[in-house]
Amino acid sequence: MEPQRTQRLWRALGFPDAADDDPAFTDADVAALGVLSGLIDSGFVGPETEASIARAMGQSLSRLADWQTDMLADALARAGGRDDRANATVEEAIEAARMLLPRLREVQDYVWRRHLAANADRLLAATGAVTVVSSPSGSPTWSGTPPAPAAWAGASSGSWWRTSRAPPPRSSRGTTAGW
Repeated sequence: MEPQRTQRLWRALGFPDAADDDPAFTDADVAALGVLSGLIDSGFVGPETEASIARAMGQSLSRLADWQTDMLADALARAGGRDDRANATVEEAIEAARMLLPRLREVQDYVWRRHLAANADRLLAATGAVTVVSSPSGSPTWSGTPPAPAAWAGASSGSWWRTSRAPPPRSSRGTTAGW
């Protein structure tokens, strides 16, 4: 990847510039840029939108990281019986992060996949590719091929569909999530 493009994407992700002689980048940074480059080269992400996609991801994940850091600090203060979050030791912070962050990552992944599946469901329903209907048992069924979003949600075919007769939730766009 060209250095100018790398720098533009790095900035769009919300990270500060690093000097050319500063060993600020890790193998994970290089791998992440390689994945993004592969998405662009495959045509999935257009070169004209790569920076805006990186910016949206950077802003969203930065806010999430801020919240998680505050949550970790609060948990450390509570565990130590302190009112001041800043008094935790480095060892306490590392141990808490080792326990908490993998769990948060699992929940983040799950929530993201559910939102992705719900959005894909709305898209497929809008195109008429899949029609969801209720069966006599009350469990949803569909006409057409079960949609790919089931895989995105990390679930078996159809298990992410609503299984109750409760009214579906509304998305922030005012559309019905799910069916």
